[in-house]
Amino acid sequence: MLVCERCGYGLYRTSTQTSARRLYYYRCIGSDAYRHLKGAVCENPPVRQDQLDAVVWTEVVRLLEDPRIIQEELNRRLEAARNADPLKQRQEQLRRDRARLAKGMDRLLIAYQEGLVSLEQLRCRMPELRKQDQALQPNCSRWKRSKAIKPGICGWSRRLPILAPGCGRGQTRWTCPSDRRSCDCW
Repeated sequence: MLVCERCGYGLYRTSTQTSARRLYYYRCIGSDAYRHLKGAVCENPPVRQDQLDAVVWTEVVRLLEDPRIIQEELNRRLEAARNADPLKQRQEQLRRDRARLAKGMDRLLIAYQEGLVSLEQLRCRMPELRKQDQALQPNCSRWKRSKAIKPGICGWSRRLPILAPGCGRGQTRWTCPSDRRSCDCW
């Protein structure tokens, strides 16, 4: 959930014991020298949990008060996932290959019409291009029938209206660990 702005690694929760109490804080994975061959890759200092809680809770309340923000982010991520989908990339490659073959056939016919290629050369080359095009045709049909990413993958978004009314009204911070657990499960 938390990401280091400097290096992009995630933050993890850890603690230390003082003479008076236990302090919890979040530390960047990139700042751990033992995790990387050449030592630490990040110099960000740890962030105390009690300082971070207020900021996170303010953001959670803001998001719960305006579910449109969450829905817009979900839509943006779904669109990005659709565009980065390997099926879509393969489909685009097939479309480009078919366009290249069609262009090649057109050029061959134009060359024949202008007398640059003999009828014998045309008869020799055209069947190979048609064969390649016919080999791509079933692949194109199969990719068109493949399933797209469904908006239902974000099932928790349907439960958001259930959580929203109970959180945030008049609260300025998390008041008990059960609040954290309810947010963790979402």
